[in-house]
Formats: sequence, C-alpha cells, structure tokens
Amino acid sequence: MRGKGMRRARFLTLSREGRAFLSTGLFLLVVGLGLILSNSSAYSVSQGRSPFSLFLRQVAYVPWALLGCLGVARLGPGRLRRLAPFFLVFCLLLLLAVFTPLGRSAGGATRWIQVGFVQGQPSELAKVALVLFGSRSLSREGTGGKRFLPLLLWSGLFALLTLLQRDLGTAVLLAALAWLLLFLSGAEARVLLGLALLGVAGGLVATVIEPYRFARIQTWLRGGGYQVRQAAVFLGSGGLFGKGPGGGRGKWGFVPNNHTDFAAVGLGEEMGLMGISLALFAYTFLFLLGRRVAMRARDPFGYLLALGASSAITLQAFLNLAAVLRLLPVTGIPLPLVSYGVSSLISSLLMLGFVLAVDASSARGGRLSTKP
Repeated sequence: MRGKGMRRARFLTLSREGRAFLSTGLFLLVVGLGLILSNSSAYSVSQGRSPFSLFLRQVAYVPWALLGCLGVARLGPGRLRRLAPFFLVFCLLLLLAVFTPLGRSAGGATRWIQVGFVQGQPSELAKVALVLFGSRSLSREGTGGKRFLPLLLWSGLFALLTLLQRDLGTAVLLAALAWLLLFLSGAEARVLLGLALLGVAGGLVATVIEPYRFARIQTWLRGGGYQVRQAAVFLGSGGLFGKGPGGGRGKWGFVPNNHTDFAAVGLGEEMGLMGISLALFAYTFLFLLGRRVAMRARDPFGYLLALGASSAITLQAFLNLAAVLRLLPVTGIPLPLVSYGVSSLISSLLMLGFVLAVDASSARGGRLSTKP
C-alpha cells in the first residue's frame, strides 16, 4: 500500500522548472481574476445583472479548468499521444455544431454552441487539438508530406470552419500555430516560406471578400477606430505605476471589451507600465520554462508538445498585446489566462497541462531526449 502511494506521489512530482511554470500560470490567472472583478462590473450592470456576475461565473469554472489541467498532467505524454486523433475529431464535431440549432450568435457572428446552461466557443479547443495532434503527427518517423500533410489538412479545415463563423482572428491564429509547429519540428526553410506566403495570400483574400474586414484594415491603417484610440488614451493614463486596483475609468463604457479582448488596457490603467511589463515578462518566462521542460522530454512527441504548447500561449499573448498597442489590426484574440471567457480559460489551462505532463514524465525517469 505504501509503495503504491509513493509511486502515485512520484507520478505527480514536478521538476523545478515545472513548478515555476505552474506558478507563473497561476500568477497570471490570479491577475486575470482581479482584472475581471474590477473591469466587468460596469458592463454587468449595463446588462441589468449583478456587478459580480461575470466574475463569479469565471470563478465558478476555475476549479474545473484546474482539474482539467492536472488531469491532463496525470495522463502523461503516452496517453495524450493516443488520445490526440479522438480529441481532434471531437473538436471538429464541435466546430460543425456551431452551424446547427446549437449555435449561438453575438455581435454579428456565430461562434458559440450552447447545450443546456453550458455555452462555449469550439475554436478555443481547436487550438488545443491542433497543438496536440500536430505534435503527434510531426514526431512520427518519415519526411516530407508523410509528416506535414495531416497537420496542414486539419489546420486548413479548422481555419476554414472558423472563418465561416466570421472569426478571421482565430482562423489566422490556427494557421499560425500549424506553421509554428512545423518550424519547431525543423521543417525546411523553403516549406516554411511557401506556407507563409500562402497564408498571407489567403488572409488577404479573406479580408477583401468581406467588406467589414476590409474596412477594419483601412481603419487600422489610418490609426485605428474608436476602440483602439480609447484604449491608447486609457492605457497611457496609467503612467508608470497605475491608478491602483479598481481605479481604472475605462471600464465605465469608455473602452469596449475592457474585460475580454482589451483586458490589457485595464491592466495598464490600474497597474501602469510596470503591470504591462510584468505581464510581458510572465508570458516570456512561460515560454522559456516550457522550452526547458521540452529539452528534458523523453521523446520527440514530448519535446514538440511542451515547446508547442508554451509557444502557443506566448504567441497568443503577444498577438493580443500587439492589437491593443495598434501594431496589428484588432483580431478578437483574448489574452491567455487573463481575459474573461470560460472557453479561453479552459484552453489555456489545458495547454499548461500539456507542459506539466511532459515535465512529470521526465521527472519520473527522464534524461535529455534527442530533438525531432
């Protein structure tokens, strides 16, 4: 009995890098909950609800999302590798369900499904599925299309379905994640360049054929619309150290989506440049720790899974911040672990779970593996 308990404890043992990785993710999660509490209150009241309604909804899902994260970590890379195709098909069915009576619309787009009182955005889980399946596919033996083609086909299908849901930002992110995994797996430069050019061409076509997307690009080139200009004003008003928790004014209807896609504005206004810098450091630290975990992986799949998941979180964070700072058009991509949104919360914590699964596996018996 004692030996069995010891084996179970060892299974959950994390390395120093793994513990630091988990702590950094939890730090961002706590910061996000604080911002949601502060910045969602005015919006909730405007919708005729309690000022704490969105905060309490997010908090209610945190334990379940954390259980999912730890559950994934306990599964280990071997089981995750075997489950990858099934999870991919499951996410495909969810994406298709958006076009059925289960689909729900908001803001002129249909991106959500609702079953009973549970509502979610399938494209968030699609990111997780691509990282998991892509790591499995690219870690297989072989060269050329045998390794690359499955990921390219599935990422293209997911991006197309997301595009049909009027979500260009997430479609671009899905394509970018596939390209990133190819880069991390050591794909040839000519393949990467060709896919990048193809992706840019596809993005331009998708933008031009939809007038509202073309208008959004024109607005960005002219310096941004109302939301972006307001974001710049209130982001800058935080100064070096901010106005303190709860002291922001942008949440009072001056900055739309201040608790979701533009959560970084609330962070900058209340915590100042130091708060934004700390968030940038935290996301960069997550990537560096994920890379350390990947280098200790026991096989190429674990290497790609840990590095791909940590890179995906950091990439999404930098794309969000770039949009808030007017370096890119507004994409609707949330800030991982910080923005309000149950689907984003779950997908981000599942990504954390992937890295922890690899770390726990290598901590059990790991020596450095050869890169794929």
